[in-house]
Amino acid sequence: LSQMLQTIAVLLPVFSTTPLSLLISSVIIGSFVPGSVVLTMGRAHELTPGSHTAQTIAWGRCTAAFAIGQAIAAYVYSALFDNFGEGYITIFIIGGIVGGALLASNSF
Repeated sequence: LSQMLQTIAVLLPVFSTTPLSLLISSVIIGSFVPGSVVLTMGRAHELTPGSHTAQTIAWGRCTAAFAIGQAIAAYVYSALFDNFGEGYITIFIIGGIVGGALLASNSF
């Protein structure tokens, strides 16, 4: 359900760029980041039970992986933005395709 909501929120600006639709899309997408942090932290603690040192190392690795992923995504999206004539719609469509692919892969 959350992936479907996220995919819809990413695709919303493709169909409407009114301030209200952009606000709705931004609030929905922005709300997923804090939730992801809590889920990742909980999973890191599950994988390293009882060892504070191991939990700290796992959390550090999760943080580093997130930062690297953000940097790679920024470079990719900036290249797409540059190559498609600064078209935001292309980026939203790609996000929607990725979201749809994730939904499809989880339904089997």
